[in-house]
Order: sequence, then C-alpha cells, then structure tokens
Amino acid sequence: MKETDIIGKTDFDFFQKDSAERYLKSDLKILEDHIPIRNEEWNVFSDGSRRLLDTVKVIYTDNKGQVLGIMAISRDITEKEEIQMQFKAAKEKAEESDRLKTAFLANMSHEIRTPMNSIIGFSSLLSEDSLSAEEKTEYIQHINNSGEALLNLIDDIIDISKIEAGQLNISIEACNLKELVNELFVSFSDQLNRKLKTDVKLIVEVEQHDISELVYTDPFRLRQVYSNLLGNAIKFTVKGAIRYGYKLDGGNLLFYVKDTGIGISEADQKVIFTRFRQVIDSGIRHRGGTGLGLAISQNIIELLGGSIWVESVLGEGSIFYFTVPYKPVEPNYLSPKQKNHADFPLLFDWSSKTMLIIEDIDSHFNYIYTALSRTGINLLRAKDGVTGLNICKENGQVDLVILDVNIPKMNGYEIAREIKKLSPKMPVIAHSNRLTANEEKLCFQAGCDDYIAKPAKFNILMNILSRYLETKHQK
Repeated sequence: MKETDIIGKTDFDFFQKDSAERYLKSDLKILEDHIPIRNEEWNVFSDGSRRLLDTVKVIYTDNKGQVLGIMAISRDITEKEEIQMQFKAAKEKAEESDRLKTAFLANMSHEIRTPMNSIIGFSSLLSEDSLSAEEKTEYIQHINNSGEALLNLIDDIIDISKIEAGQLNISIEACNLKELVNELFVSFSDQLNRKLKTDVKLIVEVEQHDISELVYTDPFRLRQVYSNLLGNAIKFTVKGAIRYGYKLDGGNLLFYVKDTGIGISEADQKVIFTRFRQVIDSGIRHRGGTGLGLAISQNIIELLGGSIWVESVLGEGSIFYFTVPYKPVEPNYLSPKQKNHADFPLLFDWSSKTMLIIEDIDSHFNYIYTALSRTGINLLRAKDGVTGLNICKENGQVDLVILDVNIPKMNGYEIAREIKKLSPKMPVIAHSNRLTANEEKLCFQAGCDDYIAKPAKFNILMNILSRYLETKHQK
C-alpha cells in the first residue's frame, strides 16, 4: 500500500465498522493519558481478509512536547501464530496419543491375563482324577474359549501393526454371501448361548433375491469386519435382538448390524473408529476389548473401496453400516469351496495314505497329529527342511506334505521347489503363522498347492486335506 493510499484516511476506510470504532476509542485514550498500548489482535479488513497484527501505539510529539498525533507500528504475525497453533495441536495430539497408548497397554495387560488365567487355571484342574466327564467337558470349553479370545487379541495387534506400517493387504476372490451370513449365524448363535444371553435373538435379514450370491471381494476381511460388529453387538446387548444382513445400494452392497444395546453417545460416535478408543460403559463394568476392532474394520473397508459409519441413540441401540462395491461373479463360475464343501463328515478313512509334516515346533505337530488320529493316516515328521527333503527322496509312499514355511536349516520356499522337482504332482500345503497376503503369494509362487494359517482350525484343516486325499469314509 502506498503512502498516498493512506493519507487522509481513517480506520473506517480500512477496517470493518466494529473494529474501526474500537481502534478510535483506544486512540482517544492514548491522547488522554499518554500511555502506550501494545496488543495482538485478529483484524478483519474491509475486503474480508483476516490477519493477526502485533501493534504498538505511542504518542508522537515535537521537540517542545506538543502532541502531534499517534504513531502506530504493526507487524503481521499471522504465519508465526499459525505455526505456533500447529505446534500446539501436534503437541496435544502427541500427548493424547501417549495417553491412549498408555491406557491401551494397561488394558492389554488385563486382556492377556484374563484368558491366560482361565487357560492355566482350568488346565490345572483337568489333571485332577476325581473330575466327572461333564466337568472335563466344561473345563475344556473354558480353555477353548479363552484360547480363541487370546488368538483374536493377537490378530488385532498384528493387524493394527500392519495398518501403521501401511502393509495391510487385501486379496480379492469369489465370496459366497449366503454361506458367509449363515456361517456367522451359526458361530454367533453359539456365542450367545455360551454367554448365556438367552434374552437376545440373532436374526438374519436378506430379502432381495436379485443379488448374486457370489461376489468378488476379500472373504476373509469381509468376515473379519462382520465378526467385529457382531461381537460388539453381543457384548453391549443384554436384551432384545441383533439383526444383520445386506442389500443393494446403488453400485454397492450395504451391510448392517442393528442391535438393541446400550447405544453410543454423539461424542463417542466421533471417536470410536479411532485406534485405542473405546465406548465408556457408564462405569458399570469392564466389558473387555482392546479398542482396535473398529479402527481395523474402518481401514479394511476403505481398502475394499467402501465406507463404514454408525447411527445410534444412547440407551436405545446402534446400527453399524458398511459398504463394499457390488461385483457379481459370472454365472458359470464354480468356486473351490463349492467343489469341496466345508461341511465334510468328521470321520475319514485315510488309512491307505501317508502324510509328511515338516514342522519343528512340537505343539503344532501334536495338534495336527491329534486332529488326524481318527483318520488312520500314516504320519511322518521332519523337524527341519533337510530331513524333510531326504524323506521325500527316500520314501516313495508319501501322498501329501504339510510344510512349515519358517522351518530351520532350509528356506521353506526352497523346500517346496525341491519337492516339486522330485514329484511335480505331490500336493504341498504351506503352514505359517505370519498371516500376510504377501507370504501366501510367495508360497504359491514356490509351487505350494494350498496355504493354511496357524493355528489351523479343525474344519479348515480337514477341508483342505480332503481336497488332496481322495478316500473318505462317511457314516
């Protein structure tokens, strides 16, 4: 601004009326008491722009002390203030993050100790000779439930670590929506029974018949999100119903879980999708959980190309919605799961088969050995890759190999390649606890025919093995 643009003008020519009137009063006060004034103030100019000015005003006199006017010097410190505000916001965010992580670690200690106490306690009780069959069954159920809770906790920690590292990947394949909702119904109906929530009904709602049962998405991650939402609904609902289902919404599939639980306040609705944050249950009791499930679910849904949100009234219940793109599978497609249905009978006759397990950890081998004990299969074991490869070379009766990818003495992928060189048609199933899509891809590139994540659930293990071991005995 030039000098000629200022001479003869007043504050009313440069500032809005209320600001100009305030400046005039301060000028009159300086003229009256001769006391300098300094302040920092946001100023809105006549063109609507807003700047922060650091202004000093003093009386301006001649050599004889006669007042000639007021001298004002203003510095534009808008950028400085914005930087300070950014630093302050960053500091508050860091402090909040530290506070949440501290609370999370304290809660994590509780979440780990609770199932571990149950597992250790009931395992000790099982050693007593005076237990009835019913008591043993009950104790085993407690151990199984606590083991699943601990495994879910570990999965959440792994997933949130992948999210923070930007390494959570999705794997798109055909997914049967009908089978998915039915499996969830069986699983969570059982959970309601185990938690003795007889006043809560689980209801599936799928009314549209024009939706393809088979769609392209990530079945594992879709089930994970649905399971998180249903698990939360059960946790916070003591009476009424939990309804879930899906429908078409434009070019998306709209999934939902509706409950009659405690509801979520408007304030909590703004933070529940933030990692380490949980709804506070009015101090009634600790309902468990790590505060990671919804944050993980939001990240998964965004990776799938959808969105997730909640509608809730405190004390009346909640509805969680999420969308994924609707990509129906072509009508003639036949998925591996359709070809090999999961509901196989529990008994198989594999007495004519021999399977090699390359596994160095005793507990993992013992689980597979016990799971297959009723099938009559002949099991061989190698605790390292070199020994496993030698067995394959020397024993021509091996029908299938389960290979721990992280086996010592030899790279698991290398072992798979060598086995395939010896016997190209030999089924090789990779077995790993790393649970990454990239590792699964590497296993297939190495020649593996299938992939099982540790710990393998019984029905999944039997389903996969039955694809490669032909003879089955049905009741």
